[in-house]
Amino acid sequence: MTLNIVKSITGRISMGGYNTLERSWWHGENIIIDDSKLFYITDGEILIEIGNEELFCRAGELVLIPASTKHSYRIKSEKSASKFWCHFSLCEEGESIFDKYDMPIRVSVAAGQRKQIEELFFAIIDEREGDTVAQCKKMSHLFQLVHYFLSFGECKEKKSVDTELDSVLKYINENLHTDITLSELASVACLSPNYLVRKFRAKLGVPPLKYVHMMKMEKAKKLLLGENARIYEVMAQTGFDDASYFSRAFKSYTGCSPRIYRRVMTSEK
Repeated sequence: MTLNIVKSITGRISMGGYNTLERSWWHGENIIIDDSKLFYITDGEILIEIGNEELFCRAGELVLIPASTKHSYRIKSEKSASKFWCHFSLCEEGESIFDKYDMPIRVSVAAGQRKQIEELFFAIIDEREGDTVAQCKKMSHLFQLVHYFLSFGECKEKKSVDTELDSVLKYINENLHTDITLSELASVACLSPNYLVRKFRAKLGVPPLKYVHMMKMEKAKKLLLGENARIYEVMAQTGFDDASYFSRAFKSYTGCSPRIYRRVMTSEK
């Protein structure tokens, strides 16, 4: 008998519950959280907005919103709605497992399995902390729910490049002349700042703002080798407005001041 190697998946359940929502209920606009959301609608209808798409999710549907997905949801009918819900994280090598799939937001639960889905949620949202074994059982219930969603949701592994990080890298490259902030980059990627940092570090090995600094210094190095390049022009094109700070940053990165770097490099040509 051969044993297959199972990749390490880490997970946690942050919170969960069961709520009846009145018709005036509204849960904010363009929400982004670090956790994934899974909820099961037992009664009524909820409108979920993701990007430019609107989905009317109804009783008997299991709904998944992956971590750091910008969204909002509300009740627009005249009736109330009820749902089980939980916030959780399932990661492989620091990345959410849902980042690897193109998947629907909702799947319909077969009539014969709805009671089982409710029982799994009941077990997850049980407020008693319990011991390690009890917590492992809760995670096993979560895995069953996620397995159901992935099995019946026609999920396909992503073949495209990471468009979120592509958009961030493009933005950085086009805005090196400005003071780029983490909140700007998170907005470009439509991710929370914390999640962007984790994802960026996992893909490129450094956090976003360190990468920005590196790209500014690399651009400065190239500009300094241009004919008649002036230090203040190089500073302006790399987003610095303090000469002494630019000089210190450049020396820390290259080992010498901008003027010495230019003199040494041009003399070697």
